[in-house]
Amino acid sequence: MADSTRIHTHMCYSECNDIGPGVYDIRSPRTPLVAEMVKRIEKAVEPLPKECIWVNPDGGLKTRNREETRAALARMVAATQELRKAYAEAKA
Repeated sequence: MADSTRIHTHMCYSECNDIGPGVYDIRSPRTPLVAEMVKRIEKAVEPLPKECIWVNPDGGLKTRNREETRAALARMVAATQELRKAYAEAKA
């Protein structure tokens, strides 16, 4: 997706307290590096409070096998932990 692409969602009669940006493309067999996921999470934090973000893959995982899924989710968790640590250190 190009940087100029914008996606908008309209949620009728809903209260949106938590936002879950997808940080990797589950349709691709390529598992992104932790650093790539960190960049995507940081991009989501720019306009939004970090406390409202719940990091996710970009959709269901049924197109991936178990090994691919485990590797991608492990990297996603590592990226999240890395940023939580960095934010905690910056706050201290």
